Amino acid sequence: MNDGKLDKYLKQAKGEAQEFFSHADPEVLRKMVHKRLEGGAEKDAPPRKGRGRLWKLGAACAAAVLVCVLGAGWFAHGFSDRGAAETGQISQPVIFESGSDGVYQVGYYPVTTGTDGAPALAAIFWQDEAEKKHIVYSSIFEESDTPYPVMILDLPGTAEEKMILISSGAEGEDYLHYRLVRLSAGQASDAWVQDFVPGGEVGLWNGMVVVRQDREQAGGASLYLVPYAMEGNGTIVLPVQHLDMKVGDRLVLIGAQPEKTADIIPEDGLFQKAEDTPEGENILFTAGHAGEERIALRYEANQTVLQVNVRE
Repeated sequence: MNDGKLDKYLKQAKGEAQEFFSHADPEVLRKMVHKRLEGGAEKDAPPRKGRGRLWKLGAACAAAVLVCVLGAGWFAHGFSDRGAAETGQISQPVIFESGSDGVYQVGYYPVTTGTDGAPALAAIFWQDEAEKKHIVYSSIFEESDTPYPVMILDLPGTAEEKMILISSGAEGEDYLHYRLVRLSAGQASDAWVQDFVPGGEVGLWNGMVVVRQDREQAGGASLYLVPYAMEGNGTIVLPVQHLDMKVGDRLVLIGAQPEKTADIIPEDGLFQKAEDTPEGENILFTAGHAGEERIALRYEANQTVLQVNVRE
């Protein structure tokens, strides 16, 4: 999509969203946030389990589910039983707090693309600061009509940074779009993006993002997106210290703070940089052999290690 079309669609979505929020009471929204933080949202949330859970979406909840993950696993499903967003309907925003940045709101908005008016979704993030809302992030999901739950990834070692997982699909189609969005110091940016993932599922598992693809279409390989954060003294903090993977699975380690990027060094030779690694700061690794791999993360004088067990 060219820049002119993108600007047009984002302007359309922005206008609809601003119309929605012009009638919203900021105090009511703020009270909703505090109620969730104090445990009010637990009444509506499914029970947490130690294993991954497949989430099949219905139309009533697809665009308005907030998932706070503290060790449990949740997945947005890309196959059947998916409710479509109603044409012209603006989804109820997901609301959360992020450290000293204040309140954020995330919403999906139906738009159309191309001369044939193909359905698409615009995902928009607002920051609510001093009762003034401004857009900090927007993205278009092309050929998409079904929004999946917004998932909030709280990072270990920091209250100021978060990662937000947004995803969508299309009714009757077996593909998935998703964005892992990084929030840091009031700025939002894409940490990892994939479109048209065949037969895909995406979700949170033990503080990581896991992308699964249909075995017949993609050989059953999984992608693990592991975030890391840095404390004030430069100590590198991971959500897990040990990870089990299969040969052919892929791994990306993603920093929560864009200005602080660790060097990622596989020490035992089981992981290789993938040839299709996209441009940017993050390296895509592929597990090429079975065995034990130590992956070192180094920043200045600090180092931490992720131990990976690769099996056939």
